[in-house]
Amino acid sequence: MSTKIYNGYLLDDMNVIELQKFLINFSDLIEVERKKLYYTHLVRIATEIIDKTKYGIHFGHKQYIKNDTIEPYWTAYRHVEEAVREIKMKGLRNPSCDFDCQVSIIPIENKILALLYTERQEFTQIWENLEQVSEYGYWNNVDPLESVTDEQWDRRKIDWDLAMPSGVPAKTCLSFDPFVLLPEYNIQESLKYVLDKNARARKIADELMWKNFVDNSPKLNSVSSYFTYKDTVKEDGSNYQQFLHETSRIEAELDDIDRDILTNNLIVPESLILQNEKN
Repeated sequence: MSTKIYNGYLLDDMNVIELQKFLINFSDLIEVERKKLYYTHLVRIATEIIDKTKYGIHFGHKQYIKNDTIEPYWTAYRHVEEAVREIKMKGLRNPSCDFDCQVSIIPIENKILALLYTERQEFTQIWENLEQVSEYGYWNNVDPLESVTDEQWDRRKIDWDLAMPSGVPAKTCLSFDPFVLLPEYNIQESLKYVLDKNARARKIADELMWKNFVDNSPKLNSVSSYFTYKDTVKEDGSNYQQFLHETSRIEAELDDIDRDILTNNLIVPESLILQNEKN
């Protein structure tokens, strides 16, 4: 039977009180990063709505358009809130809106094994940087790690078989889930993570040029169109200078992102409302 434990770790030997302190410390560390990721994601969704509305680009979120207007930050907040609810209730994968992290602790004789579950590489990095944590994965579907001897690899198999005799972690693990609620609604915190105007302008220039490319390439299918277009806006591409010119023009026109623009209702042009209704 194939075994794939890519998220397996070995913890330093510690008693229950030390383990509790270790997990609380980990929770505190990732909570800081979690808030940064969360507020960055909110303000970038809101900024995208603002910028795309300005340039007549479809932005989705049709359910939040009321009386031909939309409030950018509230829309971002509700979108993420609903996406997180779907992740939890339906088990859907949506890495951009998944801010969770769980640790399963599985004690065996003379060892403490652990499994880390998260969609966030940032959380994984924080976990792996802890001095009490060592990589301890095991798999038999491909070659083992070159840094591990055959004897050590066999030992890992034995340990994971002892830890999960049924192959189901939930039957033998102690689960630690540090997050219950999403961070609070906080516009001021999100304002720390606004993209600079050049990055915003490059996104809009790319969208506008891509739309123009598709409109003028009716014989190409969507996949080939995209890759062909991307080749034209590389540094050595035929449309790269145009892309830089468009980026510069748009950067000069973009609005500053502040509390007012995030919370005021934007008027959505009728053409965009129609686009949203079609999608």
